[in-house]
Amino acid sequence: MNDEHTYEWETITAELNIIKPVNEIEIRDVLGKSLDKPEKWEAFYEMYAKRMGFGTRKDDVRRSHGVIVMRRWVCCSEGSKKIASPDTPRKKRPHDVTRTGCQAALRILLTQPSNTWKCKEFSTMHNHELASSMEVTRKCHVNFEMCTTGFFGAKREEKIETDSKGLRDFLIVSREKDPNFFVVYRVDDENRLANLCRRDGNSRVDYVAFGDVLGFDTTYMTNEYNKPLTVLIGVNHHFNTCIFGFALLLHEKLPSYSWLLQKFLECHGDKKPSVVVATKMRP
Repeated sequence: MNDEHTYEWETITAELNIIKPVNEIEIRDVLGKSLDKPEKWEAFYEMYAKRMGFGTRKDDVRRSHGVIVMRRWVCCSEGSKKIASPDTPRKKRPHDVTRTGCQAALRILLTQPSNTWKCKEFSTMHNHELASSMEVTRKCHVNFEMCTTGFFGAKREEKIETDSKGLRDFLIVSREKDPNFFVVYRVDDENRLANLCRRDGNSRVDYVAFGDVLGFDTTYMTNEYNKPLTVLIGVNHHFNTCIFGFALLLHEKLPSYSWLLQKFLECHGDKKPSVVVATKMRP
């Protein structure tokens, strides 16, 4: 989203006059409703999808005289996978088939003279199973570790300048897509990366709403570069897991956790949880 403002679920649903739990939202609750900015619709659909257990992607956009007049978002499983010819040489390992022709979507149109964005399509029918909270957590863990292993390089002695380009590019793109993306890291005396903490806009929204209890999940296995991954989690009002942030640490000892807690509070505006639940830390 290009808008610098952080839209909260409660604020947007209030504008749409929706007072139901997310899993009870029906087509009639959204279809025909209007918001003053397309970014609000994008935030609504992303937060709705996250809570329901599916991913989204931008689909169609239409312009009139250079001005955007229609936007559409769809489920990540929309469309179908192209089948290669048997004679086509396969240079890469085949990926899992994730596109199932799902019809779930949200489409909005710019209406005049009110200059507002009205929902003209809201389909909630999926032809595939939605992800459970555990599956969402696992996918976030895998994706973040894949994006960050290159930051540390094949050898610990190598410098950030030579080994961090992949992650730096990833962080730059993430920031461009999400103005509320936050990342901070610490280097040691030899300019090697020690700790890293990050959170995105959705994590910020969830922490504001459900951050009274903060959990440290440090049970994941370390990667081949010996970097423990910590997932900072909570539980929403539907007892689903919320991801408040991720961290890669130098070690599982008090100094790293102390640094992480300090930076985590900074990235969430110094909002302190009422309860912190953590696995046993090494001395």
